[in-house]
Amino acid sequence: MEIFFSQKVDLRSRAAMVQFLTSHFRYNTMNSWNNSTSYANNVKVNRIIPREYLDQAFNLLEQEEVYHHISVLFSEWAEQHHYRWHAGFNGRSAGYIVLYQGQVESSKEGPKSFCLKCGHHNFKLVPPENPTPEQRLILLAHHNQAWRDTVIYENNEELIKSLGFEQEDAVAIFAAAKRKISQGDGEYSSTNKCGKCHAPARVNYETPPTRYSTFPGRSTDMGEDFHSEDWDMESLRDRVRLVQSFDQLCDQVRALFIAYCKDYRVEEVEVMVPQKRKVLKPVEV
Repeated sequence: MEIFFSQKVDLRSRAAMVQFLTSHFRYNTMNSWNNSTSYANNVKVNRIIPREYLDQAFNLLEQEEVYHHISVLFSEWAEQHHYRWHAGFNGRSAGYIVLYQGQVESSKEGPKSFCLKCGHHNFKLVPPENPTPEQRLILLAHHNQAWRDTVIYENNEELIKSLGFEQEDAVAIFAAAKRKISQGDGEYSSTNKCGKCHAPARVNYETPPTRYSTFPGRSTDMGEDFHSEDWDMESLRDRVRLVQSFDQLCDQVRALFIAYCKDYRVEEVEVMVPQKRKVLKPVEV
């Protein structure tokens, strides 16, 4: 891969590291009026693509497949940095890749189940197919959250006793189940029916998917004084390595785009779109 954005930095020298960070190109994280910038790279086609591929490159700007491949690179890079840092375009037409801050969201706030048929997420758990006696009490609490624990017991006393529980034990289970719900541990729905396609095909995640958020309005090291005592040598090295990694990612994006220019061409094809029309037909006698 050709080096275009990446730079070598002497990590033994404070002066070299400060020079690298303070002289690095920066761009807006949102809009110019937001007065918030971060480390960035100019990836406009006429700057990063060799002249012989320019026409093809401009055609590729309209192809979603190319941007999907780039988004995979961005996602893999963010995962390597534990989603604390993200890279992204500040508007596709802007032509800049910007370093953004981010964070991993609690799995308690994410989806708990999904539909095997259509993939739709659901934020409630699918109830167990063959619940144990204790799970049956937990489900009672989930389905009657607005009731007091004693009321749940009174309205289901015969069932609860048949399951082998006295009032004190049952009420304790109800209280514990409601406490978990309030803490975001998820609650059960009444069935495994999908809310989108309505198929009875929802299953619980074994490991909830990672959810993260970015802060597009937040600046990074904007006007930072790297000579201050807050920035010891190891802290400087960590920041330099981060920005170097970001630059290497931008080189990967450039290499990917050039590879598409070399290996593909954009052609215009005619696509027949089926249409429904109402026509007259004679009544059969």
